[in-house]
Amino acid sequence: GGYVYLPAGTYKLAAVRMKNNVCLYCDRTWDPDNMDSRGSTVLVPRDASVTCVVSLQDIGDSGNPYLLNVCIDGQNLGKSLAGIASPGMAGVKGTNPHIENVRVLNCTGVGIDISFHAVARVNGCTVTGCGTGLKVVGWDQFISDNVFAGNKGDGAYISGGTAMGFHYNRVAWNDGCGVRFDGFGRVTLTGNTFDSNAQPGVYFSGSSNMTLHENLFIRNGWAPGSRQNGDSQISINASSGINVTDNDIQAATDSLTSVKAPSYGIIGDRMTNCVIQGNRFKNGGTKGKLQTNDGTNTDCAISV
Repeated sequence: GGYVYLPAGTYKLAAVRMKNNVCLYCDRTWDPDNMDSRGSTVLVPRDASVTCVVSLQDIGDSGNPYLLNVCIDGQNLGKSLAGIASPGMAGVKGTNPHIENVRVLNCTGVGIDISFHAVARVNGCTVTGCGTGLKVVGWDQFISDNVFAGNKGDGAYISGGTAMGFHYNRVAWNDGCGVRFDGFGRVTLTGNTFDSNAQPGVYFSGSSNMTLHENLFIRNGWAPGSRQNGDSQISINASSGINVTDNDIQAATDSLTSVKAPSYGIIGDRMTNCVIQGNRFKNGGTKGKLQTNDGTNTDCAISV
């Protein structure tokens, strides 16, 4: 238990191992408006053999590790270096990690990996230049007020669990999906902005009981072909109970980069008990607002 304060400096590490009820923190000096800012307190990997800079692996069931204000720079070392992770964990534990106002950049693997932790909180963080911004396996996750932008894979990859709130995040310019759900359930996504992700802003595959409500989608899905249903801003594949309501879906061309709009605002494939209603389209796709095959859907309520 207790608080560990890091004075200004650059710390070369083989992995800080967080213990129960410990807060590792510093003064926040990185600039949230400057994606290249690192501030005066930076954690970096010692060398290319390091698997993660901060490890949550050793915490027991009581948990409650807290990481506050630090900047982690992976320096593009290794092939799958994570900024924050829990190497070796294979089962979900109620360990309650809290990651707040942390910047993670230039990690060749995942920026923040909170897989196998329950009741985890990530808020006020910025993850950029990593392989994947955020990775989640588990339940009871609260993800809010973060920026996942400019990563080489998905902004967030979420699988194998239930119960999540994903609110007021900016997910932009990632080379994969904004957020990819693979076999997850019981999630609400509200107040987020999904902007210029190469694949869909949100992709549901084998997922259930999700609410996508009052979010903004702009220019997502402009690089189709590398993954299924890529040519859309929102994609629903083999999923049930997905409610897509009251979102703003806009297609546009960026004047500086000539990024094109996708073909469709929403693509739905093999949906069961899904609702798509009340969304506002502004040239949502170059070919149309929605592409779906009613013959493959069951008990859905769809209107555009």
